[in-house]
Amino acid sequence: MQNYTGEITKEKLVEFGLKHFATKEFVAKLVAENRFSEHGSMLTECDELFELYENEFPSALHDKEQTFDMLMNWIPYRIKYIVNDIISELAYFNSLYRCVYLPNDFLNNLRNNRESISTDDVGVFWSTRRDTQPFGAENIIPTDVLVKLMIELNQDSIDWYETLVSRIDYINGEQEQEFRLYGATVIKVQNFTVY
Repeated sequence: MQNYTGEITKEKLVEFGLKHFATKEFVAKLVAENRFSEHGSMLTECDELFELYENEFPSALHDKEQTFDMLMNWIPYRIKYIVNDIISELAYFNSLYRCVYLPNDFLNNLRNNRESISTDDVGVFWSTRRDTQPFGAENIIPTDVLVKLMIELNQDSIDWYETLVSRIDYINGEQEQEFRLYGATVIKVQNFTVY
């Protein structure tokens, strides 16, 4: 799999999405795992999606062959829909946000080195939503501190493949407005708030 590089346009991002996700291999993986991604919604939780296709694929919720056929039909529409959202967000927003629990010693590091923090330390899942929350936070130590970070939206640091994987998710895709950054990317924290 090759990630998207070059100028970000609606047409090129749709082409990239269709090439990688409107495929039998990708859809078969979704059906086999019954989920959109390792951090995503279960397919069987997506009642509204199955209801949209109940006339054409009446047994899709319980019949994996029909689930496969339904998703092969739906994915191209979904790609075009999410790319429209992404292009609109890129035109309107210039910052990304992340809420994360951090140990106190890292909070001191953040205060002193906010010009060069690694995504390995603060995470790769970011959002254009200012009201983002620490969804799915695990292994929180009682002394950890909740911090909201704000960085400049830099298209070169975005992992487009994984961003589209997150956005395809029928339940979480629009709610989270997620952009996934590459691991080990050095970012400049514009602002942060400790809660």
